[in-house]
Amino acid sequence: NPEDEVFVTEGASGAISTIIDGFCNRGDVVLVPCPAYTLYRINAEMRNADAVELETKAPEFKVTPQLLKDALDKYGDRVKVVVLNYPVNPTGVSYSPDEVRALADVLKQYDVAVLDDEIYADLIYEGEHLSLAKVLPEQTLLVSGVSKNAAMTGWRIGYICGPSDVLKPLAQ
Repeated sequence: NPEDEVFVTEGASGAISTIIDGFCNRGDVVLVPCPAYTLYRINAEMRNADAVELETKAPEFKVTPQLLKDALDKYGDRVKVVVLNYPVNPTGVSYSPDEVRALADVLKQYDVAVLDDEIYADLIYEGEHLSLAKVLPEQTLLVSGVSKNAAMTGWRIGYICGPSDVLKPLAQ
């Protein structure tokens, strides 16, 4: 519903900041796949939260369900946000629909928000893109914008799509 499930921000970077600021306090944990866009870590550190890297392995550089589950179990209730970014900045790696569903199966077992950065989703040239927001809408905060997919790099218009009960407090 565009009336209460979309929040427009000053670029996708503003969306990322809004989510991490809205969920995290000192000592909370943000799980960040590595390698990753640096803004996730920077925003967590600005909130005095801990950015914990999920070390992915070459050549795939993908978060596996087991890697995700191990980190969620290890940090427990301290985890407030799990970052997923695909296609991944900086590697360009993406996840198949089956891999997205497998990650969703793990995430739905935990009370965490998922910052699902899909700013590059329209730039996939092979395979099928499945948004985590379609599979796990109750926990997913989809981040995107117009600067990448519409080649409008100077236009800093981003957005968050997610459940209205989650977005409303973030928008205040």
